[in-house]
Amino acid sequence: MKKKAEDSITRLKMLRLEAGLSLKEMAQSFNKFIVENNLPIKKVSYATLSRWENGISEPKNAVWTALAIFFDFPVSLIRGIELSTEEKGIQLLKIIIDLFQPFRIGYETASYLSEEEAENLFQKLHEFYGAPTDIFPWADEDYNSDFTIEKFAENYDVTGALNQYLKTFHLDAYKELTSELRDNEFNRDDENSIIKTDRLIVSKYLQPFVEEMTADNLKYTNKIDYKSVNMFVGWLRSKTLKKELAEHPELIKLRQIIKEREIVFSNHFSDIESIAKENILGNVTANSNRINSDKLKNKRNAIIQDLDDYLQRIYKLVN
Repeated sequence: MKKKAEDSITRLKMLRLEAGLSLKEMAQSFNKFIVENNLPIKKVSYATLSRWENGISEPKNAVWTALAIFFDFPVSLIRGIELSTEEKGIQLLKIIIDLFQPFRIGYETASYLSEEEAENLFQKLHEFYGAPTDIFPWADEDYNSDFTIEKFAENYDVTGALNQYLKTFHLDAYKELTSELRDNEFNRDDENSIIKTDRLIVSKYLQPFVEEMTADNLKYTNKIDYKSVNMFVGWLRSKTLKKELAEHPELIKLRQIIKEREIVFSNHFSDIESIAKENILGNVTANSNRINSDKLKNKRNAIIQDLDDYLQRIYKLVN
């Protein structure tokens, strides 16, 4: 680890300003935090905080630790200690193993999160790794209807992304991993024991990929958190997709067909819903009601025609 003295100055001040606190307010809040948590350190004055921020003096180790907990920020980063790539990889590996979901690797369903699996994954990301609720809008009362489990999985599902990556790049290792996992499930009756051992098994196969990904993506940050998981999942998926597209050019055509299908049918459904809304609100006459009925029939015929065109394109692509 390398120490950058000037970084501890700017980072401590940066965190205070991001929290919207003056030096005096910071001293009051931090002192309250010390008392409430019965920490074995002395209260601080805003003058002392100013000296820390300007590098005139430096907190003791126990105070650095308390500041890290107060700001929910890694103590090494506040202190200006730069982690090596290896150390970042170790931290990231721990998070990924914590988020790994047993009983999915090796099965076709591994690529798809169930609603329960998605909620469990979000809870861990939120409670232990600082993920905001807006990455999983179901956690809010004002539910965002545009949210889907697929979108959430695309960003945070370590297990599904790893499953596809291993199948694509390291088929022998994938078969070996799934065999070990199934043997573990068969030989153990206790689910907690299965989960604990599963994570040890998976860590062996994750290690080389975490190191490579860390070197690629985490050069300029020491804060390993839910965003790092997002980076890792994105890295696995982009590597997998790039190889699949290179080996199977038809996938490019399929992606285009899917994109066009989404636009066409989205427009159809929006038109239908607009017609339905007009009728529900009662802003229609007997004549316009008949016109709307005709519109729905025409829209049905258009959907059938577009669906037939879509299926024909898919059939032509796969045959």
